Amino acid sequence: MTYALAPPCVYLRIPAAATKADLIAAFRDAFISVGWTSSSISGGYQLIGASPEGYTVRLKLTDGGGNAVNFQLVSDVGTGSVGVTHSVTWNSAYTWQLQVHPCGWFLSRPNLASAPSGTACCGGIPFVGTPPRQDPISLTEVYWSMGDYYGSPFFFGYNPRACLDIGAGSGARTCGIWAGVVVTGDRNKIGTPQILRYSSSAGDAGSYGGDSSPLWFGGSDILYPAFIAWGDTIDDPIRIRGQVYNAAVRSSSNPMELKRQWDNIVWSNYTDEYFFGSLFLFGEPGLKPTNVTY
Repeated sequence: MTYALAPPCVYLRIPAAATKADLIAAFRDAFISVGWTSSSISGGYQLIGASPEGYTVRLKLTDGGGNAVNFQLVSDVGTGSVGVTHSVTWNSAYTWQLQVHPCGWFLSRPNLASAPSGTACCGGIPFVGTPPRQDPISLTEVYWSMGDYYGSPFFFGYNPRACLDIGAGSGARTCGIWAGVVVTGDRNKIGTPQILRYSSSAGDAGSYGGDSSPLWFGGSDILYPAFIAWGDTIDDPIRIRGQVYNAAVRSSSNPMELKRQWDNIVWSNYTDEYFFGSLFLFGEPGLKPTNVTY
């Protein structure tokens, strides 16, 4: 399989921070370490990332009040597009794990799938390539983000830590931006931004008695690209916008943090035991993968 790789990619364990400001600074330093540029803004930092294809995006990493740390992607090319704000919760006892590269990230708390307080978020610029388009456009920006914070003490939003597509969670805290057009998630809408899965046409997780995970006849799972997709509007059919960098999907259910090795790469599973598949991330905590030719 051909992977979309954006080097350098690091997978870090971030220790518990004594203060929220310390945690924000630790996140900032991780982004800077792989090439994002940083400047100070009110309440935190603004970072600029760039993909190997030359697309750029700004990340606002700020104090969200209370115990919240906010992540929000915004336009870097003058269109004024603004993505969804995702919050994670600082606590002096919480540790974090972060896969970060020059144009994206995946953040979570180790061995925790989700919680209403905000425990995971991810986003960035996908690899677009040059697929055939009926009406060619001059694409100036493309980016996406997802997180589990849903603004309720009882619910969490679906995201790749819990599921692929829209299979687990109480609502959608997702967004996709294509050429300045912002589409924000709604779990009940066809155009909701999502990472695609292979599946049968039955409902989720065996609840209808007719589901099965898509496996080869010998029982092995399917390896395929981590495609990110959303509609032109929330009510339009999804369209594949690109491929998530430094990631791949396997069609089997796996526990979070499971390590697997293939193609001379050690991968770490980000998705916790989702029936239809798992998003595996390039690298593992503490390792800077260097054994792949880009």
